[in-house]
Amino acid sequence: MNFKNFSELHDFIRRYNSTSILEIGSEKCWQNWESKYSNSSDKVYGNIERNYTVRLMLLASTGNPHRRGNISVQAFNNLIQAYHNLDGHTISNSHILEGEAEILLKSIQNWEIINERTVRNWSLKLSGILDLKVIRSHIGGLFLQRIGAFQNAGFGYPVSRIKRTIKLIELLDYSSNQKFSNDLAVHIGLSPTNYFRQFLACLAIFGWLSGKKGFCNLSQLPAIDNQVQNLGVNLDDLKKFIKQNSNFFSKEEDTSFRSKVKKILNNVPDYYQPFLFNYFLELPFIELKNEEFCLPDPFSFTESCWNQVRSIVFKEENRKRYEDLLSRAFENYLNNVLFPFIAPNCFERITEVKNPQSNKDKRADFLIKLPNSYIVVECKSSIMSSDTSAYFQADKLADLWCRIHSLCI
Repeated sequence: MNFKNFSELHDFIRRYNSTSILEIGSEKCWQNWESKYSNSSDKVYGNIERNYTVRLMLLASTGNPHRRGNISVQAFNNLIQAYHNLDGHTISNSHILEGEAEILLKSIQNWEIINERTVRNWSLKLSGILDLKVIRSHIGGLFLQRIGAFQNAGFGYPVSRIKRTIKLIELLDYSSNQKFSNDLAVHIGLSPTNYFRQFLACLAIFGWLSGKKGFCNLSQLPAIDNQVQNLGVNLDDLKKFIKQNSNFFSKEEDTSFRSKVKKILNNVPDYYQPFLFNYFLELPFIELKNEEFCLPDPFSFTESCWNQVRSIVFKEENRKRYEDLLSRAFENYLNNVLFPFIAPNCFERITEVKNPQSNKDKRADFLIKLPNSYIVVECKSSIMSSDTSAYFQADKLADLWCRIHSLCI
């Protein structure tokens, strides 16, 4: 099975019933979740296969759930291999590398022209450091980072991600006198403690309690033991949690997985399309029909826990307030926990300087002094979009570099 380009692969997937692709993909992801690997290399390869499986399921959302032709397990496995070996998005393609280098330099130069008032005060322009020769010498490494980030996404300890989110909420509460948890409870209709207990319940219901891995009909859920209910897990809360964190799969709606995937494929150059963002990290459940839901990938589910909290609480009317709170909480974590542990005698917190004439004055937050170098740390609640972090798209990456550079000058 060979394809000339990513569009051919995408068209081939759409020949099949999209639900059949979802069923086989979910089965493979749950098998990976339950596997006990004897060595680390098998675990790495299993995770790489899972990431390609996730993208095939997302691409299938643009297909038709009513087609008669169901995909076979063998055909699905062949698609994974074809996806992995696809020409046109590898480091061997010198045209892509050269094109990216030129776009990076041009985007940096354009950014400096657009932000001329800021740049004219710089002692050193970024375009004076990163000329075409320097960018060319590193562009191959950038491409390898993109592939590495794609193939190794989700690798690690899933439960630790939930624990980190709980810890982050504790830090936000510390900086807001418990207001963040109170607001979170209002938005989700559950206490934060009970909210995170639903994660473990869902892993059980869609996993070892499910007749078909990753699938569950909420109208057919069995009664929950009183002892479990006393821990904060009941049918009403479970249904509320699943519906809050789900989207339609193949429906023609603005928020469906189908619409998200079609939009990004229409707006991203061909050679970035294989690095499609994993939208299950935003909403991990798929709503099918008649109270039937799918949890296709338990790894994405556990990794999505902070994204879920953020999408629920960080609404437009209070986004700025919470982003400022998040920045302060992260600064306190670095100052009081991380840096004292990893660099106890080498870091200092930079005093904030207020400019009464402008609220756009920017200062870095920490300075780490090493024997042969300095590290400047600037805390940001969000420094790049999900698309930029998935593709490292040249023009978006140039914007990121310029913004970081402006904080260090």
